Amino acid sequence: MCSQPLAILHTQFYFQFLSGGKTYDDEQWLHLQGMSKHNSWLGLSFERLCFAHMPQIRRALGIAGVATKTFAYQTDGAQVVMVIERADKTVCLIENLGNGGCSAKNQTKLCQRSKIFCGLGC
Repeated sequence: MCSQPLAILHTQFYFQFLSGGKTYDDEQWLHLQGMSKHNSWLGLSFERLCFAHMPQIRRALGIAGVATKTFAYQTDGAQVVMVIERADKTVCLIENLGNGGCSAKNQTKLCQRSKIFCGLGC
């Protein structure tokens, strides 16, 4: 079960991204797409959903019975949405790569973030 009701997530979204506008725009959401404000919302929403559904993610990864520590990670070179540090000395990185799926660009981005997280550099 989600630890934050949908209404709370929507309220956070509204006050952070939509309120305070001086004009009313029926297509405001369409006009925000591709802008930094929209991209920020996408990243924050993905992170909030991941942390709100941690038990389901652990179950889907097959690690529900393994002791874990979960946290976000950020450094000058990269940000990882969710890090799952397992008691069996395995680390899972959960990342939102956008709409590109498994493109070469996204694979390179994920590889770079993994190397930075592990302290290996690129």
